[in-house]
Parts: sequence; C-alpha cells; structure tokens
Amino acid sequence: RTHVMDKLNLHSRAELVKYAMRRGLLED
Repeated sequence: RTHVMDKLNLHSRAELVKYAMRRGLLED
C-alpha cells in the first residue's frame, strides 16, 4: 500500500515539475 502511494507521489511530483517548467518557458 505504501509502495503504491510512493509511486503516485513520485508521479505527481514529476508532473508538477513538468508543469512548472512548461509555465516557466511560456512566461519566459
């Protein structure tokens, strides 16, 4: 159960980074 949560957390974190980078590029 914890393993699944870790996977989701890592995935969401990666998506967050992608989103932030995309926004940064657009705003740049």
